[in-house]
Amino acid sequence: MNLEFVLDEDYLAFFILYKKMFDESRELEDIKNKLYSDNNLGYKKILGEEFLDSSVYLDNSNTRKLVYEFISTDKFNEIYKLYSNESEEVVAIKILKDIIKIDDNELTKVKDSLWFKHMDGYRTLLGMNSFNTSIFLLDKDVRKLINSFKDSNEYKKLYNETRIYLDNVKKYWNDNKDIINNYLKRILKMDFNKEATVYITHPNTCEGYSFGNDKIVWGHYKGINNPNYNLVYLTHEWLHVLLPFTESDSEIDCYIKHTTIELVADYELYSMLEGSSTLKEGHSYLEEYKKILYPYWIKYIGLDDNGIKERVEKDSISELDEVGNDNISNMNIEEFIKYCSNNYLEIVDRKRTK
Repeated sequence: MNLEFVLDEDYLAFFILYKKMFDESRELEDIKNKLYSDNNLGYKKILGEEFLDSSVYLDNSNTRKLVYEFISTDKFNEIYKLYSNESEEVVAIKILKDIIKIDDNELTKVKDSLWFKHMDGYRTLLGMNSFNTSIFLLDKDVRKLINSFKDSNEYKKLYNETRIYLDNVKKYWNDNKDIINNYLKRILKMDFNKEATVYITHPNTCEGYSFGNDKIVWGHYKGINNPNYNLVYLTHEWLHVLLPFTESDSEIDCYIKHTTIELVADYELYSMLEGSSTLKEGHSYLEEYKKILYPYWIKYIGLDDNGIKERVEKDSISELDEVGNDNISNMNIEEFIKYCSNNYLEIVDRKRTK
């Protein structure tokens, strides 16, 4: 696992403007209000309240082929009569992205056909959202807004604060990356050689997610006083790069995969670094999945009976479900995820009828 840390001025400006920051200053709030007044369209595009210029979506050749083939269909021409106040390209993109929702079996068949014929272009189009900052920077109204903000003294102040944060995150990561990698080799039980670029943003933006094939956005104020927080959630986001959600994943598959990532990073790694249980760390909507997977997880990491007893006490678990599959400890992380996904409903039924 190797991370390259980057401080990109445009990305930083975008994340500061995108939403209200933690402990946001009155000065920054005033600048945002002025920018909103001076460039209302650009700011609404950042907020997702206005559609980006169609040229942004058509810049990609695969997406462009998809859009224009859709426009050439009889079904699109039939629908377009109802939306002719906008360009054909804009309406086509909005339909393909389900911004315009139409319940029509024939349209569904056309979209399904386009999906299989232009899968790369369709995936690219669906991935053009607020989690993919780079596409916003292609829009001329957004660019103008960001350039105006970058000229302000408040932005320069926040940039300098982010630079200090970057230096601290990078140093602590480099000091501890061997520990992290050795831990991952032991816990993932598989070879990995996945690098990622980390776009550091101001810690008060509270951003953390992966996008594209190998990119991460990170910045959180909790990592200032507790640098282990940065290590854990950089690892968490890197695991999303290593174990991405796929088109074939069901909803349960995605929840199982995300819960497992939390068990690896937010729980197991964080507990190791902090010296105390962090089982309750993570997304609240994954709590039930974590409870169900917990006994399988401690089996997966290979704890013996005494180790399980100590772990359960440390995590304040009152009752532990029995796990019959002794082979779990021989699985790697991908096999563990697959096993839990394939057997999830059976596991839940067993727990309910206990």
